[in-house]
Amino acid sequence: MPGVFFLGTVFYKLHQKYNMIGLFWRIGMKSKYVIISICITIISLLLCIGYQQYLYALDSENEILKSWKKDDKNNDRTVTKDEYSGIPALFKTLDINDDGSISEIEIRIFALKQSRQKPEQQLNGEIHFEHPESIDENIKFHENIEFADLGYRSLMMDIFHLENPPETPMPVVVWIHGGGWKGGSRIQGVQRLMHLVKLGYCGVQIDYRLSGEEKWPAQIYDCKAAIRFLRAHASEYNLDPDRIGVWGSSAGGHLVTLLGTSGDVPELEGELGNREFSSRVNAVCSWAGPTDFYRMVDSNVIARNVLGSNSALTQLFGHSPLKYPEKLKKASPVTYATSDDPPMLLMHGQFDTTVPPSQGEILHDALQKAGVDSEYILCKGERHVLNQKKHAGTVADFFNRVFNCEQGSD
Repeated sequence: MPGVFFLGTVFYKLHQKYNMIGLFWRIGMKSKYVIISICITIISLLLCIGYQQYLYALDSENEILKSWKKDDKNNDRTVTKDEYSGIPALFKTLDINDDGSISEIEIRIFALKQSRQKPEQQLNGEIHFEHPESIDENIKFHENIEFADLGYRSLMMDIFHLENPPETPMPVVVWIHGGGWKGGSRIQGVQRLMHLVKLGYCGVQIDYRLSGEEKWPAQIYDCKAAIRFLRAHASEYNLDPDRIGVWGSSAGGHLVTLLGTSGDVPELEGELGNREFSSRVNAVCSWAGPTDFYRMVDSNVIARNVLGSNSALTQLFGHSPLKYPEKLKKASPVTYATSDDPPMLLMHGQFDTTVPPSQGEILHDALQKAGVDSEYILCKGERHVLNQKKHAGTVADFFNRVFNCEQGSD
């Protein structure tokens, strides 16, 4: 797919300068290879159209965000009706939860819908808008909560639950996004978690530093800091500190399983605050997450995905994955599998060529040998990106069983 966009870029630039489509057409009309020329012309035209649509998608998202930031004159990260300078009739559409203002989450969701997803996000499969009803007036959001101060910027999370939550402390599910550790956004969690939130769970979506900002193990430090923050502020948000679950896909799947197996492992804790609280989690759901980097690198099936200079793992570690095998081991969830690990649900697409399905089996086998409650599901006919609508019930059943609640909360 990246090759198609490269060809589209090159041809579009040439066409702008030399009118290549017209040139192909004229040559064909004067030669005996008319049919071949017509085919080349059509393919060239499609490349140009595809590339223009790609540029439009990127530009539309950027322009929407720029306009929102311009309207936010007092820098409070919300735009009220008085501040809003766009089409009046559009304000109600943008104000998804109908609270009289447009938040950053709301504008980003709208922008992503408008852009129809960037190609790299489509490939990673980390942003889907399968549930247009995902945010409604019955959901209360606590947005842009700082859970760690890096000195030069903050790491943020969003907490959301029913407008009228239960009186008893709520079980929590934290979404950790994917994107090859180098892309993605926490706002993806709204779509993933909403079916659980409507059952009475508290949903949380978190930031973590991407590999372009900081190399491994910063990513797991950030995730553990988020878990500690939730425990430290459990009473403030009416959370049950003994029922904190995590769910992630792809790179996020790796991070949630590592949270599950490395609870309180000193070298993976980091120094980001609330150290007096535990970073252990109580349930883990992983979709297509790597669990053993050493065996993943050794797999010929996915060598092209992990060994190149621009591969996700090379960028995550800052060097070729083969250079320091011991670092691969220390970053692998399977390394820390022990009998005190929480229950895990590991799901993987049958035809996943990004992360081999065997990665789920490797951790599942290790957990079972340790006596841990673990379930591995091979999703027939599916690839790296699992079907949210199809498997939402399976995820809800898992968390309900582990947390001993029928509708999310007791």
